[in-house]
Amino acid sequence: MSKRIIDEVKRELLAEEIGGCCSYAFLSGAIRGAGELGFTFKGFALTFRHDDKEFVEKISSVIEKTFGEKFFVEETYIDMAIKKGTTYVLAIPAETAVGILEKCEIVRSRCELVSTLPRTLVGRKCCKKAYLAGLFLSCGYLGVPDQINEWTGGKSRCGYSLEYKLNSDIVMEPIKKLIIKAAFLDENSVFTRKRGSVIYVKNAEEIAKVLTATGSNLGVMSLQEIVLERQMKNNINRANNFDLANIDKSVNASEKQINDIKYIDGKIGIDSLPPALAETCRMRLAYPDVGLEALGALFEPPISKSCINHRMRKLASIATKIQ
Repeated sequence: MSKRIIDEVKRELLAEEIGGCCSYAFLSGAIRGAGELGFTFKGFALTFRHDDKEFVEKISSVIEKTFGEKFFVEETYIDMAIKKGTTYVLAIPAETAVGILEKCEIVRSRCELVSTLPRTLVGRKCCKKAYLAGLFLSCGYLGVPDQINEWTGGKSRCGYSLEYKLNSDIVMEPIKKLIIKAAFLDENSVFTRKRGSVIYVKNAEEIAKVLTATGSNLGVMSLQEIVLERQMKNNINRANNFDLANIDKSVNASEKQINDIKYIDGKIGIDSLPPALAETCRMRLAYPDVGLEALGALFEPPISKSCINHRMRKLASIATKIQ
């Protein structure tokens, strides 16, 4: 379920045309999530390594359209204990990378790292959206409840979570503030974790706002479908629990009524009771499993549930007095 939504969000974001001022914002977000800087005597070189081929090709396309230079994506296979699989690499030499990094406000004066998000980069709404799109595609993770147990109060193996695992914590706080501002969130609803340089949101409604600010309407709709489905299952679960509780209550009440009647019959006999109570005793013994309303309907003529309830209370009082 989580993978399906992530794939939908990524497909939608990858299909967006990136151009103009938004190119720098998009690339900047992507670099903060998946870019690697290597220092050379000519300045910083830039490398992207990612397991999503379409994302790396998107980076290559935006760079070519914005800076007029084309770089090819290379495919490598990693076989390590902690990771195994195909990785796609886009390597940009320092001669070109320095211009990209300065335009994207990652580096200043060839070798000075920028620790802010300047307004010139993300001042416009479209640029904020592009930055968040690049960030999500490079290091975003969206988790939703994958399994709902209908008999444990709708609890799941995991909760809602939207996370960004940055490549460093140098701009973690500025990015957190950008998310809050772009998605109109409360400051206390976005969290950071220094270990691993993670920014995350844990509430489904707030995640939907962040996805909206990122430009993923399909992701928002898919998330809302899951939330509604979960609420429906929770409601069904509560109704089932309510019905089971009522059944247990009814069974316990029926057992007590039958015990009272048998006690009265053993001590003074049912026939010594007033005719209405005696008839009620016989009907309850004949139909021990039915509820009071259904039991009242079996009388000739039928009597109401409140009437049956009154008689049962009377029998309980008699049994108590005998004891």
